[in-house]
Amino acid sequence: MAKLNKQDLHARLIVESLNSGKWVFCEKPMAETEEETRAVLAAEESSKGKLAIGFNRRFAPAYARAIQLMQKVPRPWYINYRLMYPSPQKQGEKTFYSTQPRLSGVGRP
Repeated sequence: MAKLNKQDLHARLIVESLNSGKWVFCEKPMAETEEETRAVLAAEESSKGKLAIGFNRRFAPAYARAIQLMQKVPRPWYINYRLMYPSPQKQGEKTFYSTQPRLSGVGRP
């Protein structure tokens, strides 16, 4: 079962699918709250199905370039980064996430 929906529905639909014994692939995030996270993990624990969480941004050019640059830096690494949305190239565009402050973080302090 592939979950192809907005992130605010991920947890509920994952739990429903797992409770039906389905195997689920979901692009991150799997949940938005600690309560949803606990519900998803409990459903996966008791399900015949399994859950896989994807992270497709690892293929984005900015991430790939960051990994390439970090290969030259001695380890250990401690990295804290955030790729900002919207990108400077998309200023003024109306997209789903740019109009949803709760989901995008746009307009948050």
